[in-house]
Amino acid sequence: MKKAILLLILAPLVGSAQQNTAVSLSINPQLATGADPSIYISAEDIARQIAKAEAETKQGAPVYGRAPMLVQPPITMSVEFIRGAIPEFTLHESSAELFVVIGGTGTMTLGSKLIDPIRTGLSMSAAKAEGGTHYRLHKGDILLVPANTARAVTRTEGKLEMMSVEIPIGPPNLWPAGNGFFASIGDQNIYISAEEIADRMAKADAALKAGLPDRGPFSLLWQPPYKVTMDDRMIPNGHVDAHGVTAELFIVLDGSGTIVVGGQLINPKGQGNDLTAASTEGGALYKVRKGDVILVPVNAAHAVTQVDGKMAMMQVHIPAAADHK
Repeated sequence: MKKAILLLILAPLVGSAQQNTAVSLSINPQLATGADPSIYISAEDIARQIAKAEAETKQGAPVYGRAPMLVQPPITMSVEFIRGAIPEFTLHESSAELFVVIGGTGTMTLGSKLIDPIRTGLSMSAAKAEGGTHYRLHKGDILLVPANTARAVTRTEGKLEMMSVEIPIGPPNLWPAGNGFFASIGDQNIYISAEEIADRMAKADAALKAGLPDRGPFSLLWQPPYKVTMDDRMIPNGHVDAHGVTAELFIVLDGSGTIVVGGQLINPKGQGNDLTAASTEGGALYKVRKGDVILVPVNAAHAVTQVDGKMAMMQVHIPAAADHK
C-alpha cells in the first residue's frame, strides 16, 4: 500500500448490552440477565469508532481504518472508514465478505485480474489489477463479495463508512431444494441498493398494516451458500431456535425490540440441522434499536422476545465451516 495511505490500527470496541428486567414472551418466564460483549455492538458505539478514526486524521488526507468489533472465529464483523481511493486489491480464498454501507459514497471494484500479486496465507493482494465490475455504493447498500474474488475501493466521494463481515466458505448444498422458502427466493445476486431495500420494507409494512403480524423472512441477497434475508414483524417469536450449521448476524434496520441469546432449550425438537423449543432456561437479553448488531453463534438459542410496535432486521446466515454436509 502506498505511503500516502495512513493505516489506522484501531482497538476493538464493543458495547455493553442494555438489559430488560422483564420478558414479555410468556414461553420464557425465567430468563437470566447478563451480556456477552462478543455478541452485541450498539449503533452508538459504531458511530463513536468512526468519529474517532476521522478525528485522528488530517482533514482531506487519504486514510483507511479497520476496527474489529465482534469476533467469533472464523467470523469477524469490522467497521471500515475510508477516505480517498485505496490502491490495493485483495482476494480471499477461504472466505467471502459482506459489506453494509453505513455512511458516505464510493466505488468498489470486483473481479479484477491481479497484477504481480503477493500471497499471504490464503489471501493475495496487489497494487494493480485489470478489468472488473464497478459498484457505486451509497448509505444503506449491501454488497456480497464471493470467495476468490478480487476487490478494492477504487474511489470515494468524501468518505466511505462500512460494516464488513468475513464469512467462511460453506458447502454449496447448505440450502437444498425443498428447504422452505429458501428454495424459491428468486435470482442469485450479490448487490442490493438502499432504495430496493426501502421498497421491500414499504411492502412489508403494508402487509403488516393489512393484518399480517409477521412479514418475512424474505430474500435480500442470494449467492449459494450465502443468503441475506429481512424480517419485518410486530410480534415476538412463538418459539426459540438454535441452528447447528449456521451463525446469524442481525442488523436492526428499523424500530426496536428485545432479543434473547443463549440458554438451554427445554424439550427441543429437531428440524434437520436445527432445533426448536417452546421454552428455554437462561440466556442474555439485548435491548436493540436501529443500527445495533448482534452476532448469534452456531448452536446458540435465540428468539425475539419483545417488539416495541414494529421491528425490521436484516439477517445474515453464515455457514459455520466448509466441511459441513
